Amino acid sequence: MTKTFLAFFVALTLSVSANAQSDHDRNDDHSHSADFGTIDDGWIALENVSAHIRAAVKAGNMGALHGLSDELLAVTDGLASYEDDVPQSNQLRFTSSINQLRSLSKRLHSAHDRNDVAAAERLVPQLNGMVQLLMVSAEGQLGY
Repeated sequence: MTKTFLAFFVALTLSVSANAQSDHDRNDDHSHSADFGTIDDGWIALENVSAHIRAAVKAGNMGALHGLSDELLAVTDGLASYEDDVPQSNQLRFTSSINQLRSLSKRLHSAHDRNDVAAAERLVPQLNGMVQLLMVSAEGQLGY
């Protein structure tokens, strides 16, 4: 009876530890805001990460989406720091685009976690549209 209880306790402890690590992995986006020398560097970084995401999804390389979704989030957060430079008339659209890109990054991360190529493929046109909307909302003020 004691051995059975001990085995159960060890199994339960390992299970709780594994679930805690799994929750940490899901909730920790591992990203930090990217710092750009200029806003143009930010646009280039956004174009680059978007191109890498498109290429990875097209190739069915779901393994790459984990890091790329984190990179997209970091670039998006870095671009958000330029919000005050956006014309007042475009601020709402800019902020909305930033928030949509953040959400899309999380959905890409989720597609990676589920190894769901179809979901990732559905997100690519949304990514393209959000990037364009973000750039248009900042046009004329941020140098791109």
